[in-house]
Amino acid sequence: MTFVRPLGAVLTAALFAAPALAEFQLREVRADAKGKVLAERTLVVSGNRFRIDEGDAGFIADVGAGKVVWLDHKAKLWRETPLAPRNARDRAAMDPQSAAWQSRWRTLSSDLQGDARLRVVITNETKKIAGVAATRSDVFLGNRKVRERWNAESLPTDEVSAITFKLVELNPSLLQERYFQEVQATAHLGYPVLIRDLVQDAVVEVKEIRKGPIPAAVFAAPPGYRRSE
Repeated sequence: MTFVRPLGAVLTAALFAAPALAEFQLREVRADAKGKVLAERTLVVSGNRFRIDEGDAGFIADVGAGKVVWLDHKAKLWRETPLAPRNARDRAAMDPQSAAWQSRWRTLSSDLQGDARLRVVITNETKKIAGVAATRSDVFLGNRKVRERWNAESLPTDEVSAITFKLVELNPSLLQERYFQEVQATAHLGYPVLIRDLVQDAVVEVKEIRKGPIPAAVFAAPPGYRRSE
């Protein structure tokens, strides 16, 4: 999926203090430098569950249930996989404070970054995007600014960050363009309602936000979909 970062796209709950309950849904688009829409996705967040749909694909992640439901909208199929290893030793290795996790992250970071060091600088600049206040963070690779991130504190994402970490551990290919570290550095600022990529000349921007309770049915396979093993 284009937007999945580890969306990043883009962490475990232990990385953050006192997670806030998140209840919101939004629509966001990715556009090129000329404003042409390249992709669109919807995101629904409720506590420690979230759902992403983009084009013919989607997935539902649930930390409490320890599972991910993958959706194929074109074929009307769904399949389920564990969100995190059930083996106690593997779970311990997923602790970001553990030597095993740090070693994996150093290797992965080196592959992605080469010799350039990634830095995320949180600024004092704020503005409203899609009706919510957002704070700007500048992302540098070495001395070069490569991205701007605008995070909205009113859209808490500690739970989303926890799920993101587990998804990346489940499937490392979901980690793209160093978004994992960016999410980690800015998660306490809330969901990124605008990401300006200065390297690819692209923008991911939230266009609509709705807050409020999310029906439980949203986090289940749609009616009429068949299970695929």
